[in-house]
Amino acid sequence: MQISVAQLADYIIIQAMSLESIRRKLFLTWLFVHSSQVFHDEESDPKYIQDALINWFESLPEEDVLREFYLVAGEISWWRSLNDESLGNIRTEKKKEKYPTILCLSDEN
Repeated sequence: MQISVAQLADYIIIQAMSLESIRRKLFLTWLFVHSSQVFHDEESDPKYIQDALINWFESLPEEDVLREFYLVAGEISWWRSLNDESLGNIRTEKKKEKYPTILCLSDEN
């Protein structure tokens, strides 16, 4: 059975969108830093991110696609399982930094 990059991107976007808002924002910021081909901002549509993932996966050498997929999927899992105290500590640290404006860490979200 062969899996397409579209199926890999579908899985990633479904998992990412299932994260609570702040965890999703932090994950997407990590993803943008990891691969500048997957740019996002507060208004990024999941379909746009999915298409960017497809383009990114297609740009990789074949032997790197699954490695990157597992890395990204693992990062989503990490954000999902991060306890609230640690999440709060990360948010506090990010607020202290002059972090990119693409990440809104307000308590509203």
